[in-house]
Amino acid sequence: MHHLTDSGGSKNDSMRAARTVQNCRRHRAVGSRIGGWVAPLLLLWVAPWSAAQGLPSDPPPQAPGLGLLEAVRLALVNDPELRLAATQVTSSRGSLISAGGAFDPLLTSRLTADDFRTPQADGSTATSESLETTVAWSQLLRSGQSLEPNLSIERRPEDSGTLNTATLSFTVRQPLLRGRRGEAVRAFESAAEYQLEASRLDWLHITSQRLLAVVSQYWTVKASWLDLEILRSTEASSRDLLVTTRRLIEAQLTPAAELVQLEADLVLREANRVVGERNLFQALQRLGNELGLDADGIAVLAMPTDPFPTVEAEQVPVEVAPYLRQAALRRADLLAGQQRLLADEQLLVAADDALEPRLDLVWTPSYSGLVDGASGDDYLSSLWTQIPGLSTTFGIELSLPLRRRVAAGALLQAQAAVAARGLSLERDSKGIDSRVPSAFEEVRRNAERLERLEQAVELFERTLENENKKLRAGTSTLIDVISQRDRLTSALQSRNAAQLAVAIALAELRFETGTLIAADVDTLETDSYRISYDDFTTLPPRRSAP
Repeated sequence: MHHLTDSGGSKNDSMRAARTVQNCRRHRAVGSRIGGWVAPLLLLWVAPWSAAQGLPSDPPPQAPGLGLLEAVRLALVNDPELRLAATQVTSSRGSLISAGGAFDPLLTSRLTADDFRTPQADGSTATSESLETTVAWSQLLRSGQSLEPNLSIERRPEDSGTLNTATLSFTVRQPLLRGRRGEAVRAFESAAEYQLEASRLDWLHITSQRLLAVVSQYWTVKASWLDLEILRSTEASSRDLLVTTRRLIEAQLTPAAELVQLEADLVLREANRVVGERNLFQALQRLGNELGLDADGIAVLAMPTDPFPTVEAEQVPVEVAPYLRQAALRRADLLAGQQRLLADEQLLVAADDALEPRLDLVWTPSYSGLVDGASGDDYLSSLWTQIPGLSTTFGIELSLPLRRRVAAGALLQAQAAVAARGLSLERDSKGIDSRVPSAFEEVRRNAERLERLEQAVELFERTLENENKKLRAGTSTLIDVISQRDRLTSALQSRNAAQLAVAIALAELRFETGTLIAADVDTLETDSYRISYDDFTTLPPRRSAP
């Protein structure tokens, strides 16, 4: 005889259970009618299960675990897309240096020695030797003028002897048409400066995108893990119930027909658990990929430890206009587009200037010196010897293309680029204006849904408890209890999904309002940023942007 007792029950309960078993065995015919409620009653004592015992909603984290900020830091270190964006910043910095090269001074020099041998009529050969040294310097100023100092020293034979002549000149070139505006002269360098700032903002935007993907996948792994724990608990409850039922069948206390349904239920739970394990494995693989880990790193990736963030629906702001203004001032992609528009406008100035003909006013003050002698000292002393005074040359130089098709085509392209950039900015700005309110609404609705599901879980737990009491009283069946357990399992999974939706919605709201990463856009550097747990898990603060 088997004595089946509840470890938490009283001695009287155990005695009543024993008498019930004896009565069932003495009255087989009667047992066939009352076994429908006696056996579930005994099962309830042998293997009690409830929402609190069999279906944990948030199991204790594994150790060691992976925190959210740790995952973010791993991505910042390992993500190849972030390193690629940093190389674009370096490339833009190189373009700026190259554009500034137009204003680098240019030094040129030349040394020429001539030895002429000329045949004469009498059959002799006349020898003539000359030496010339030239040093020139040219400097284009950002205002448009150019400075061209030049030094030339020449030695040549004359009938009277060897003459050394030195000339020092200083040419100032003032553009009158093309190049007269300093803005046009600096256009390419200014455009490169704007492009550099745009690439730095691109880096910030890509960083925000990548961290949004990491945070979203982190919470997805968390949800997959909790979902798997729910499925495992449900499977364990089904297995315990099946084992106990087999014992009762062996004791001839319940019909063998009950076994088929319980076996089918267990197989279904096992299949669901396999799906949960697959989902968790795939979620971990995607998280490792988002973190930039290799196969070995993904294989040892720990489970998330941070709890899901929570927010109450009434905390979500209804008036979103301040956040729209904040997004317009903080969204790195918008700021990058504005910088590129400024760059395109600079190129338009340069294209418009290139359509002008070249007309320059040239003023060249100079002086010359002369020394007669063949020594090296005579050659150099011509710089300060026998200087008659200052000479001055004024001139106008004109360069007039007759058709200017290249410049006209470049101007049309620059105008189109400015127009296209403006339209793109308008489109992006309108897109943010629509997505920010939607992001707030997404947080609010998901928070409301989570609150309802929390209530549903609590009610289903009470319903399952009541169904167990009814089963004890013989007014319910085992199938009813299993049905209520399945509803509770579904509610737990739905609550888990709602927690995931709230967590992702908060991160997306931060991204849309430009507050996912704290960074100073005025002094932005690719290695300068601040990350905070609250930046990924709370509502954006209502503050003015820098």
